[in-house]
Amino acid sequence: MALPTNYRWITVGKITVRNNKKAPNGALRFQLTDLIDALQSCEGTVAGRRTYQKEQRRMWCQPIGQDNDYYHLLFQVGDKNVTDAAYIDFETNDARDAGKLDSEGSHFCSHLLIRKTADTNGNHLVLIEKVPGVNFGTIKAHFNWILSRGENIKSHIVEGV
Repeated sequence: MALPTNYRWITVGKITVRNNKKAPNGALRFQLTDLIDALQSCEGTVAGRRTYQKEQRRMWCQPIGQDNDYYHLLFQVGDKNVTDAAYIDFETNDARDAGKLDSEGSHFCSHLLIRKTADTNGNHLVLIEKVPGVNFGTIKAHFNWILSRGENIKSHIVEGV
């Protein structure tokens, strides 16, 4: 399924990065920077690409940027479980199929902003551009996957509000 260029919806939510019960005494309760560091450590690598839904989808986050107030992330999803694309010539009304291979899929991107400053409860505002395959649940799952992999497994979980 292709998206028209004017298809843009935004989901507003909040996330919290919490230390779980295995965190050492005195560890900070909220550490968004650990999540960003973990995302940046595997940016652009195969290790940062999570495959899920019976090997039919893949998600990764690249590029990652920031300004004074927000982290800017581009979430990308590949979905193999899509039909072949068909294109219609608007002058002749002729249609053609693009010819999708079994190993290929559609590619979607979603912009995500995370406010650096937490509110009084430790929650960080999140703005997500809604596209197929990218939603609050899949992003939280990706964040938790990133924090639970690698040599230095982080003792954090990402929760949504």
